[in-house]
Order: sequence, then structure tokens, then C-alpha cells
Amino acid sequence: MEKILDFALIKYGTFKLTVGSLFVIILIFVFARLFIFSINRILKRYLQKKNIDYGRSYAVRTIFKYLVYIIAAILILKTLGVQLSVLLLGSAGLLVGIGIGLQQTFSDFISGIILLVEGNIEVGDIMDIDGIIGQVTRIGLRNCSVKTREDFTIIIPNSKLVGHSTINWTHNESPSRFAIDFGVSYDSDIDKVERIALDVVKKDEDVVAYPVPSVQLVNFGESSVDFKLLFFSDEFFYIERVKSNIRKMLFKALKNNGIEIPYPQRDIRIKETKTKGL
Repeated sequence: MEKILDFALIKYGTFKLTVGSLFVIILIFVFARLFIFSINRILKRYLQKKNIDYGRSYAVRTIFKYLVYIIAAILILKTLGVQLSVLLLGSAGLLVGIGIGLQQTFSDFISGIILLVEGNIEVGDIMDIDGIIGQVTRIGLRNCSVKTREDFTIIIPNSKLVGHSTINWTHNESPSRFAIDFGVSYDSDIDKVERIALDVVKKDEDVVAYPVPSVQLVNFGESSVDFKLLFFSDEFFYIERVKSNIRKMLFKALKNNGIEIPYPQRDIRIKETKTKGL
């Protein structure tokens, strides 16, 4: 039995991978997987009892998983007879070169740890990233997965979420305020326009009753009196659909009440010039 365990599968210089070493490596890997699976179930139940939100629970379990994998990797290297101190000292120059080449990757890695520890962005949060609205479905150590309203997934580096300004709709006080811009002709009764706009927006089921909607006259435009219709809603992810429904109802209501929605017009005058003959 000892001869079988000491049998060298791979031998290169002083390095030797025996059957026994391979068996120990497999045991470490299997044990790490089973340990993570078991502790994840225990942590999930415990955090649920403590009423800790899903995003924070996911962050704790993810950090724990990576810690276990790091410990398992160290144990595997020791099983292979690799001295970590010698390895680090002997490859210092190589590590510097790799560090320079993988600077962005390390930045994403550190940003991932910051996201998981601080919890500013969590799984399930609705984000506005460079004008793209999406819901965070996964937070990894290097990148995040975000599912957009078009039902496709984009992969975003963690450093972009940490180092750039983003809007987290989920962290806002619910409900949030939104606005619709529209304009009417100068011949319109502005009080009537305000009443129509308020009647329309109150009919939409996604608009909350309080805080109450309002209408502001924002500008005397070149061809129209410009208004802004303000309302509050709990619907963040599909807010553009809500806005579209309100615009449709507002357009019909203004038209039915004889209120014109103008569009820019230009008068072109052609001046005829006479040329003298030679």
C-alpha cells in the first residue's frame, strides 16, 4: 500500500507528484466544496432568521466561499511540497511584472471586495449605469452581472461601480419622483392645461397618491409654453413604460380639449435679385 501511495505520477527535478499527494489534493478539494455547501446552508438559514436582506446575505456567503478556496489552495501547495516563502521571494520580479500587466484586474478584484463588504450595491438592486437601467443579479470578485430591461445581461467591471458615479434606485426613498416634459401653444389656458395633466397622471395605477403630483411651468419656449409634469412612483425598473402610458393619455386628453401641442415652424423668404447684363 505504501509503495502505491509513494508511486510518482509526475517527476521533474526535485518536484514529485505521487499517488498519495494526488489523493490528498482531491480530498482537500472535495472537503472544501462540501464544507462550503454545508456552511452556506447554515449561514443562509441563520441570516434569514436575523432578517438580513438577501444582498447582504449573498455578500457574506461569497466572502466566506473565497476564503475557504484560498485556504484550500495553500494546503494543496503545501501538499505538493511548495514553500510559499521561497516561491514568493524567488518570483518577486515576475510578480511585479504580472502586477503591472494585471493592474486593472487587481483594481476590479479590490473593488469587488469593497462592494461585498460595504454593501452599497447588492444583488437585486436596480441601477442606472451610464443611462442603462438594470437589476444586479450577481456580484463577483472581478465583475457584476446586470440584467437590463431588454432582458439581456451585461458584465460590468467592479472598478467602474466603485470609481464612477452610479444611481442606485433601490437605495432611494420609495417612492421616487419622475418628470414628463410637454409643451402647449401660447393660446392655451394654462390653468386648464394643469388640471388636465393632473387628472391624467392620477389615473395611472403606477403613480402613487402621496406625495401628490404637480405641474410646473418651466419655460416660455420659441414655439410653446413648456411644462413639467412631476409624479411619484414605486416602479423603477419599468418606469419608461409608465411614462409612455402617461404621455399617451396626456396627448389624447389635450387633443380632446382642443389644446394644441405645437411644433417648431420656420418661414422661408426667397429674395429675388436682378443681375445686370454685360
